[in-house]
Amino acid sequence: MMRIPKAQIFEACKLKQEQIISDFKTEISNLKSEIYDRDVIPSQGDSSSSERHQVLLRYEQELEHLEQELGVLDSISDEKICEIVELGAVVITDSLSFFVSISAEELNVNGDKIFGISVQAPLFKAMKGKKKGDTFSINQKQYEISDVY
Repeated sequence: MMRIPKAQIFEACKLKQEQIISDFKTEISNLKSEIYDRDVIPSQGDSSSSERHQVLLRYEQELEHLEQELGVLDSISDEKICEIVELGAVVITDSLSFFVSISAEELNVNGDKIFGISVQAPLFKAMKGKKKGDTFSINQKQYEISDVY
């Protein structure tokens, strides 16, 4: 497999994260106006207002987390070449490819699938510090690292 330029992986990850943040902001805005409309014109027996406030709170917390992850992404240099598995590394194994950055699930870059994983992920902990040729296993599955960059 040819090396996918790290800058392209980084860009795909960033775009995906920015889209998720944008979607959350839209949801929060919609929920706020729904809550406001209901508070201004209360209906009989409306117990869903506090439920909506709870959902809003959860969404706002998730948005904060997503924005923190975007900050982590921004702290990574797409020009740094990694020799071991660490933050910012692209890890190619015999079955899957990973970008150690944020949990971005599946990214599609030039037709190749790459999974964004955070440094908190058990998967990262299993491969941390490893290099090309090393193996690691998680959930009874063994992976061999064919490239790190």
